[in-house]
Amino acid sequence: MKVLATYPKLDDDRKFIAGLESFDPKAVTASAEALVTFPELRWRSELVAALKALQRLPEEDKAARFAVVALLEKRTKQKLGMDTKRWLAWVGQNRRDLVPLLATNDGFDAAGWKKRQPGIPWDQGNANRGKAVFAKASCAACHDGGRALGPSLLGISKRFGREDLLTSILQPSKDVSPRYRPVRITTNADKVFIGMLIYEATDGVILQTSADTSVRIAGENITAKQPVESSLMPANLLDKLTDMEVADLFAYLSTLAEPGR
Repeated sequence: MKVLATYPKLDDDRKFIAGLESFDPKAVTASAEALVTFPELRWRSELVAALKALQRLPEEDKAARFAVVALLEKRTKQKLGMDTKRWLAWVGQNRRDLVPLLATNDGFDAAGWKKRQPGIPWDQGNANRGKAVFAKASCAACHDGGRALGPSLLGISKRFGREDLLTSILQPSKDVSPRYRPVRITTNADKVFIGMLIYEATDGVILQTSADTSVRIAGENITAKQPVESSLMPANLLDKLTDMEVADLFAYLSTLAEPGR
């Protein structure tokens, strides 16, 4: 994300929107700063992700909150500062279409997907195109490799039917396995880190905060460690895909066989 944000391109705006949903304040900051360089709003999911980031980010993450507010102010032409309640009140009066998305814990637009799903050409999906969609939606970054933030997807279509798999992607926080439940660590310097524990001992921990970033925190610097009920996986990954791309993605997932089969 940091590399993309160094020279932001408009074609990467969906990746930056997904970055706003990260539990890593630095990823949120980089994503908001990249999006603010673009001249106009292209997706309402950008506003939703920014508003939910402002709700989620603690007061001590000042840099991330400042970057998100700067983005909101540019997109809405409103100067409402850091007060989350003022932003939500403005949404209630001026962007009623966003209210249902903000009212859910994970931003899942149930009504929208109920209307959309019958129109997806499931039987026309192409696995070769789906492989590219898999990369475009940033799935590989979190589900492949030795330190994946999410479970392996090998054999996923054998373990889940299409409806269950779709639900698990659209609502990743609905049923989070204990193995992939993140933790929130606060330090005595009032810094907050959220991610997956990959090492823990009395002298400290190593926390994986994103697909390519991990931090080491000394035990003496930790003041609080709490489990997080939400998944690290963003809820609106498929919202940014076309119907054909969704069908292609599922066609590709169906080809991911378990090792030795």
